[in-house]
Amino acid sequence: MTDLSISAQLRENVKKVSSLVSTKQTTHDELEERIEKLVKDNKVFFNQATKYQDILGKVDTLREKRTLHEENLEQLQAGVKELRGKLLSLFPARAHFLITTVLLIDTDAELAAKIENHRQSLEDARAEREGTKTKLSDEQDSMAAYERKRSQAQTSHGRLQALKQVKSLYLIFRST
Repeated sequence: MTDLSISAQLRENVKKVSSLVSTKQTTHDELEERIEKLVKDNKVFFNQATKYQDILGKVDTLREKRTLHEENLEQLQAGVKELRGKLLSLFPARAHFLITTVLLIDTDAELAAKIENHRQSLEDARAEREGTKTKLSDEQDSMAAYERKRSQAQTSHGRLQALKQVKSLYLIFRST
């Protein structure tokens, strides 16, 4: 082989490597854009998860309040039964009127309906929490996959740049 054929072959190799580097650079740029979008989406998801945690804290507080209210209700119901008994003994003819209008007591059916509505809202909150946990897990898996792809692209890009530099140095060395 002559120097001209070696030079031509090296030029051709440099063109191929340059083309490959620009292709990899384009791929790298596209991956960077996707990563930026995922980072933004991740921030939104994090904010939603934070709000969700706040909601869970409120749910716990509401549960504690509910327990306290139920205890208070039991005490009040015991007091109302005593009051009903006293009213019946003092005013037997007007006891029903006094009990329903003066005391304004919810019936057992009304209380049961209120408790059932509360239970349903708790179930809804639990279902939403499970959905958010699943979404968080999926998002974390997706982010890990994109991070692996980005890392691989960066490694490949670095190798190609190093190869390009070696080729340039070789050409300089050969020309002197």
